[in-house]
Amino acid sequence: MSTVSSLTYDIGTRIGDPSNTKLEAWQILRYINIVIEDIVKKTDCLWAVDEVSGQKRIEVLDYTNLGTAVISLKTSNDDAATDYTEASEWNAATSNSVTATNIATALDAHASVAAYADGAYVYVCCVGGYTLSTLTCDADTDYLTISDAGYETFELGNILSNFRKVRNIYDTDNELMYRPYARQDYNRALVDGTNYTGWGYYVDPAYKLYIKANGANLDSADTFKIDYLYWHTALDSADDSPPAILDHYDEVIIQRVLYYYYMSQAMPDMARLSDITYRELIRDLQYEIRSQGELQEIYSFYHTIR
Repeated sequence: MSTVSSLTYDIGTRIGDPSNTKLEAWQILRYINIVIEDIVKKTDCLWAVDEVSGQKRIEVLDYTNLGTAVISLKTSNDDAATDYTEASEWNAATSNSVTATNIATALDAHASVAAYADGAYVYVCCVGGYTLSTLTCDADTDYLTISDAGYETFELGNILSNFRKVRNIYDTDNELMYRPYARQDYNRALVDGTNYTGWGYYVDPAYKLYIKANGANLDSADTFKIDYLYWHTALDSADDSPPAILDHYDEVIIQRVLYYYYMSQAMPDMARLSDITYRELIRDLQYEIRSQGELQEIYSFYHTIR
């Protein structure tokens, strides 16, 4: 197991600076984080699985009349509803959109819940395989409304921690695989046929998921599983360790840091040697990842073909 401290010492030793006087610890930490992001992009080594429910939507219509309003929320993981009271857990202030943001922040702190604001709207869903049982408010519907109409879009960057990219979306309970579309094909599937009954999705560059189940939007009783890649959380202390499998691949991190260091010192020959070693280690890492459940390249099975 490696740490920032051990990596810093090893890197300093490789460049003849074990006391880190030429390249200080904070500089090496910066390099390490840049390098880990490089490796994550190149190998897709960080992925996770979560189950997301359909969303309910809160619309703030008149924040000036929401004083002491109570929003009640209960998930299928809760024994009882939790109350969120204005001026206690959230504040109605400044504007409808600011108030929506305040409500979203309060609800997002609830275990198994993800909530985020978009203008005067708050979208609320569950993660971890749970669903929303209750989401109500005692305010007059002239001031705030809650809808379970089903919504096509999910802000994955606000729902899944450090979200990077979708791998697969599926529903094991109903034995369904959602089909990935390019944007144009997703829109064409919706527009071309009034009887479209597919399970499909599209994710745009802003991490917004558009998804249809049997041609309809998901409501809060529906769930889907999502395999996704995620970004690493930046290391910031000497005791932090590289994420997941990278905790056992010190040398690939060290060689890439050395590459950047030698390039910064105008030492291209040394940088080239580090780059060669890095590429060899990346291939080893990619092979290890494939052996842990990634799809094998087709040539891996050539010997079984008759």
